Amino acid sequence: MKKGFFTLLITILIVGIANGQTYEERRKVIVSPGVSYQGQFFGEFNLMYSKLWGEHFGTFLIGPRLGIETNFNPTNFIYAPKIGYEISGLLFSTRANMVGYIENENLDLRLLPELGTSLLGLVNLNYGYNIPLKTFRATDVSKHRVTLTANVDIELWERLKK
Repeated sequence: MKKGFFTLLITILIVGIANGQTYEERRKVIVSPGVSYQGQFFGEFNLMYSKLWGEHFGTFLIGPRLGIETNFNPTNFIYAPKIGYEISGLLFSTRANMVGYIENENLDLRLLPELGTSLLGLVNLNYGYNIPLKTFRATDVSKHRVTLTANVDIELWERLKK
């Protein structure tokens, strides 16, 4: 049942994107702050080189992201530069990231696919699974995470008012 639902959803999105889009709009850098929980809370700040894409089927934000996240914990401070790619719009959001958690000068490199729901590309709630790529593991970082982010794109907000 779940597999059939996801297959149908992805098929609808792909067909809609392929057939319903009549233009590509501007590319610009937008800010994308957020918060995640992965054993503890992390704050994050990202810049996204986004393309606002769509018309008939809906609007999507698509593009690469560069950011950093931290736990703000002075007793066991962890920070993590990351790079990724996002597609979000309508009710769907997906991201793929490479994250390097740095704890006491040790690197915990992880691949982080995320999938979730979106409020028209403006606010995303995603579940992610941190896949370790090295033997060192940051002590306070779980493999599972839930992330809430906002894509601060004034042009998209203006478009939704119409």
